[in-house]
Amino acid sequence: MTYDDMLKECPIAGFDEEDLALYIPVCQRLEEQMPNATDVTLMTVFRQEESLQKHFQEKVTKMIAEPLEDLQKMESLRSQYLQSTSRLEKDQLKREMKALERKQQSMMAGIDGVFLNLPPLTPERLKERLEAIEALPRTLRAVYMSRTGSTNTSMAIYLDYYDAQLQLLEQVPQVEGIDVMEVRRTVETLPYALQEYIAEKGGVADEWNIDLLVEKLMEKDEDEQQPANQWARVQNGGFSVTVERGDTTDIDYLDRSRYVSELYPALARMPSPSQTEVEGILQRVAPLFMVRSKPEKVVGGYYLRGENMISDDENGLKLSEKLEEVFRDTSMQCFYIQDPSPVSDENFEMGYQYESVIFVTSGNFSDLYRSAGTVEKVALATLSVFMVWVFAVAGCEMQPILSERIDQTLTEVNANTADLSWLLNILSPTIMSMFTIYVSHELGHKLIGWKDNLGILSSITPIKSPPPTLRSMFDFAIAGPLFGLLASFAFFITGLTMTSSSVDLSLFPAVPVYMLKASAVCGGFTEFYLGNGILEVGPTLPLHPYAISGAVGILANALALLPLGHTDGGRIALSMFGRRGAFVIKSFAALLICLSGLVGLDNSHIQLTYLLFAIIWQRELETPARNEVAEIDIVRGACGIAMALLVSLILLPAQ
Repeated sequence: MTYDDMLKECPIAGFDEEDLALYIPVCQRLEEQMPNATDVTLMTVFRQEESLQKHFQEKVTKMIAEPLEDLQKMESLRSQYLQSTSRLEKDQLKREMKALERKQQSMMAGIDGVFLNLPPLTPERLKERLEAIEALPRTLRAVYMSRTGSTNTSMAIYLDYYDAQLQLLEQVPQVEGIDVMEVRRTVETLPYALQEYIAEKGGVADEWNIDLLVEKLMEKDEDEQQPANQWARVQNGGFSVTVERGDTTDIDYLDRSRYVSELYPALARMPSPSQTEVEGILQRVAPLFMVRSKPEKVVGGYYLRGENMISDDENGLKLSEKLEEVFRDTSMQCFYIQDPSPVSDENFEMGYQYESVIFVTSGNFSDLYRSAGTVEKVALATLSVFMVWVFAVAGCEMQPILSERIDQTLTEVNANTADLSWLLNILSPTIMSMFTIYVSHELGHKLIGWKDNLGILSSITPIKSPPPTLRSMFDFAIAGPLFGLLASFAFFITGLTMTSSSVDLSLFPAVPVYMLKASAVCGGFTEFYLGNGILEVGPTLPLHPYAISGAVGILANALALLPLGHTDGGRIALSMFGRRGAFVIKSFAALLICLSGLVGLDNSHIQLTYLLFAIIWQRELETPARNEVAEIDIVRGACGIAMALLVSLILLPAQ
């Protein structure tokens, strides 16, 4: 039977079924005979019970003598093996030694240095033990509690369950060459409640962290050469390790906060909840997420480090949903994210990866999202309408015949005899098609927003509530440009078809040729429908308004897909590569745009202008999803790559 099997079959460690069959009748009899006796009196009489002395002796012998007998037997088998000259006898002795080794290994499964890989004490197993202990007679409960030295039943269970691990940790000062990272990893596996208990017994309840505990655990104390005795004082409230808080804590806080500000700028702006509020929620979080260390203060909130206790939930999707329910009636909110602090070289060499943590912050969305006021929104909408109108008129001004008619109309306006119907008939298709493309883009966002219950603010920063996952963020980001591109291509091809079939192009507005040449796709389609060399005829080219709006929409939606800041392209990059990867992709894209301008691939400076816009207004990474641990699937990844190739074709200049 393995150690894990023993724990499963024995919910009250130390009391198996045979023990309880003997102990419970005795305890019930003693409690009936001495109803007013104290727990101490009952325990004393119980331990002196004559009918149990033989059982106690056998139990001690089994715990101590059997392992010694196995060791002696192993030495005897090895000696016989070395002295034997018979091959058959050697094979038989070898099989016996292997069987004995397997027996020893099964009882010590999971031990690696000071790290005893105990199966986690899940909330279900903790509840099972609590119920089992509560069902015991008062005498046995007192015996159990006195053995652990705790007056709290849950803490007594933790101390009992992790006793073997704690004893290994107490032997650290006597082990030469022990690795500090192995000790730290071991301490981190202990539940936060157990770490807090140890800190309290050491008189450092509010002044401790794991690094300091590890440092003190590794200190050799000449007066404490007996680990068992030393740990006995821990269990009885005499923890001798003293931990003093110094400047290290502040440095750690600043270091952690720096990475939060870089990768999660929106969270860094949040007002932090109090430590009391965070610690108050730990009990409700415990069944879902076993917190292994004290909440770590960072700018904007706290980290909770630990282990996801929900089975079959590797990416934490179920955990995020459950945590949202837990935090719903609090003044806080949480995000399941990758620790933004980089893994040290030493930890990386040991195989450590980025750790998933719960980030707890305040629940005020107005601090998380910088939404525009009503006046700003109205002003922005008015400006957008005005710019579309100006663009439509500018296309007419570049057509000589239309320009003359506009001048004539302006003269007639002064004389109050102007007829503007002809101009409105020309401008209407441009304005209508451009707004249709814009609405298509926003409709794509809104469809995903409705599906995933996301709020929408504006086209500059559409999200006003956290998406549930990176997959949702990806869908939201790609849906807008995808719908916008589909509408743009539909208008562009329709406009080119109508242009090619028109007899008189003089009444169509004109577009600068450099705008069409800025895109290999737009330029290629134009020459395909209107003939090769059409882009070399002159500085402007008359096109149906649908074609002009479609070309503008294609370029605008392609630019929106560039991985810059928290644009749609930035969100896609973040969803595909994570925040660290998105930061690299964003920097590379900005460098590539600058280089393309230098080598003549952006003569129109459209991309450079957009880059300047993104640097000023869109430079930050997007606000976080509630779960940034779950990665996007292969299908979404393939869609992202396909969209990147399409954007490259669109933004490469025509030859």
